[in-house]
Amino acid sequence: MIKFFLRTITILGLFWLFGLANYIYRLVQEGSPEFSQNQMLPQEATVLLTGGQNRLKVVANLLKKGAVKRLLITGVNKNVVNQQVFSILKATKEQIKCCIDIGYKAKDTQGNANEARDWVLKHDFKHIRLVTSLEHMPRALHVFSDQMPDIKISPYPVGIWRSENVNIYGLLREYNKYLYSLLHSYFA
Repeated sequence: MIKFFLRTITILGLFWLFGLANYIYRLVQEGSPEFSQNQMLPQEATVLLTGGQNRLKVVANLLKKGAVKRLLITGVNKNVVNQQVFSILKATKEQIKCCIDIGYKAKDTQGNANEARDWVLKHDFKHIRLVTSLEHMPRALHVFSDQMPDIKISPYPVGIWRSENVNIYGLLREYNKYLYSLLHSYFA
């Protein structure tokens, strides 16, 4: 019985390590500094998951280049005033009136996906660009795809993979959350 238990733990540990290696490999591939030209093409809709000013700055750059037609910023803290967000985005009055929506409901990635799904259905979008951090992208893509299976989702990860800048604790935490989201959707 003890041998069976130890073998099971060993096998599960090896699967976990293999999955982690695959997860890191995906981050390295997706986080290369060369973005394809398609990522800069205008998208009918862009969804930004909050979580840092770098993400807002990336979207501000996309707005400036005309690559964002309509934007949803989901998961904005209730204490943040719209004007603060618009200021960081350097959005014009025309962009604010027609093209930028701010969502305050979401508290986590699942909430972001729910808020984005409702927004996508309201506007009848068929394709979105998803903007979030590099480490968060695999989980966000999975959760968003579960919520919107008929919508094409183009990832736009923020950040470049640099092994010297890796926060091991944060990376492992995000990987475990990703595994949890896979298991949750499998057993749901």
